[in-house]
Amino acid sequence: TKTPVTDSYAVPPLDLTPLLLEPPTIATSPEYTVHTVFVPASLGGLEPDWPDNALLVFRGVEGAEHFCLGGDPSQANLESGSFLDGLPAFGKLLERLRDAPMPKVVVCHGATRGGGMLFPCLGTAVLAHSDATFGFPEIRRGALPGVVSVAARRRLSPAACEWLFCTGDAIDAATAQRLGLVDFVGSWEELDAEVARLERHFLSSAPRLRAPSPLPASEVTIEADADSRVALLEVTAASVGGLWRDALLVLDQLSPSLRVLVLCVEGQGGPSDSLSHEACHRLDAAMSRLSEA
Repeated sequence: TKTPVTDSYAVPPLDLTPLLLEPPTIATSPEYTVHTVFVPASLGGLEPDWPDNALLVFRGVEGAEHFCLGGDPSQANLESGSFLDGLPAFGKLLERLRDAPMPKVVVCHGATRGGGMLFPCLGTAVLAHSDATFGFPEIRRGALPGVVSVAARRRLSPAACEWLFCTGDAIDAATAQRLGLVDFVGSWEELDAEVARLERHFLSSAPRLRAPSPLPASEVTIEADADSRVALLEVTAASVGGLWRDALLVLDQLSPSLRVLVLCVEGQGGPSDSLSHEACHRLDAAMSRLSEA
């Protein structure tokens, strides 16, 4: 009779003593700071002169009922066209926020509307008080969101943009968080604690978080979603003539079902580069086919 072969070995007792790991310590570099920007209820008086080496924290003015209501979309300004006077400064504000090399923490309360939506749309971390509401009310004043609609696509889906742009509906903080516009909702005490936590985290990681300086664009680039009811057409060109020549080719291919077209243009050129009559006619014909947009 054969004896069965078995593998026998002694199992050492398990050592369940917890092993405590010290988190890596990263010294906060003195060249990085926290800079708090108090956003006025109306954007007319805001100068984007904050430092490049600072974590930016955007808050409403102390004691203000709302975070920011944007510009002045009054009926008088719409009818006179004077609301267009502030667009160059608003465009510079968008570029300054978008290209800021350090993270941006945005703390919203009360109402955030219209141009004020630029801040949560471009924020790295967006915190909202439980009473906060958000919206793009331009359609109810006979217009559509302009420059801010480009920033909105950083945080909101095309479907959410279509809903909010075309209805002008306001959403509460919980809905904004569900849509991805807001990251954290809480009371003032909870918001202050979260801001402090983010400041510690971002400053300790500042050398790794600092974004490189953007490279200048050297050629035409066009991005358009032809299948969506909301399309973003981004164009960068060395000359106005080249910009519109390529933009028209894309406009010819856009779906007739399009409802909102956002055109973001960056270009340089003098009077000799202005649109020709032929280009104007082609642009008008392309846009007329999008009769519902």
